[in-house]
Amino acid sequence: MAQDCARARQNLYGGCGRSPRYGDSSKPADGENHFGYSKRATAQDQVEVMASLGLRIRVVGHDRGGRVAHRMAADHPDRVTKIAVLDIVPTYELFHNVTKEWRRLVFIGSF
Repeated sequence: MAQDCARARQNLYGGCGRSPRYGDSSKPADGENHFGYSKRATAQDQVEVMASLGLRIRVVGHDRGGRVAHRMAADHPDRVTKIAVLDIVPTYELFHNVTKEWRRLVFIGSF
């Protein structure tokens, strides 16, 4: 069994893609409709790295990275084999179900 695990690990690689649109990282050209800052553009950057390495991958995305991971999986199912999206606000549900009372509670609860 230990030999089976060792063989399986030989084919596993880990990596962490950095999003070049936040913090002190590089800033791409804005583009039409701010496309350079879209989740789709960020996902495309990651896919280009994967393609250059000849990889199909499992993706884990957290917060904004979760949205990028979702976009990547939707646009490039040939590259993404599995996806885990962690800690994102369900935007559609939020924007379609927010009430005045909820906004008041969240605003006051933020302080």
